[in-house]
Amino acid sequence: MLKAKYHPKATFLKATPKQVMSYSWKSILQASWILKKGCYWTVGKGDHINIWEDNWIHQKGNSNTWSKKPTDTEYIMVKDIMNSETQEWNDQVINEIFLPQEAQKIYQLPMIDRSQPDTLTWAYTMDGNYTVKTGYQAIIEWEGEKQQDRACSSNIDYEHWNMLWKLKVPPKQSHLIWRILNGALPLKANLLKKDSKGEASLQRKTWLYSTNLHVYSCPSCNGNFSNVSMSFSTHINMSKKELKTSAQH
Repeated sequence: MLKAKYHPKATFLKATPKQVMSYSWKSILQASWILKKGCYWTVGKGDHINIWEDNWIHQKGNSNTWSKKPTDTEYIMVKDIMNSETQEWNDQVINEIFLPQEAQKIYQLPMIDRSQPDTLTWAYTMDGNYTVKTGYQAIIEWEGEKQQDRACSSNIDYEHWNMLWKLKVPPKQSHLIWRILNGALPLKANLLKKDSKGEASLQRKTWLYSTNLHVYSCPSCNGNFSNVSMSFSTHINMSKKELKTSAQH
């Protein structure tokens, strides 16, 4: 009944809000992000799965296709990249339009039964069916991953700032780099972010640089940048290599 009223021609995951909605449908729609994030498509006929928009290759993690959609491509649905005669994947087409990593992932997907419809599968249960309990557990897991990513990013940023302050350059140069990285210079681009209505008055201030790139390319300050920026980027690249090495061990 809800499908007929609110998304007759689309799947639930592609249903969009309407101007007038019942309270129950509005509540369901607001929680649909959980299914969008935690579900993937199990391939059957392939006629309901959009190659470029739906999550079917990477499955858990809800990632759309990485490969760029070719202009004016005739390959839109998953069935378009299947061989109708052999009931298998069309190797030539797949290798032509997908990145090598994705092509390999596609070959690993089981072709269960092409007579069966495509099935939306919940990634957090053995049978692929959604339950309120596993939905709640998935939200907790995602939140934990998000906090972990924030903590990791914060630690890396802290290390980079420490490197910047320890560089053997005049303090005014390291402070200038810090202001650039934090978007704290009075540039037109930064000021417009804070006050988009003041564009006309900013255009009259010809002494203002437009972006960080203009500051860097300015002949009068390029000499100040060369040493400090090179030192800082070298330190950052070295720290990234160290992080990769420690992760491998």
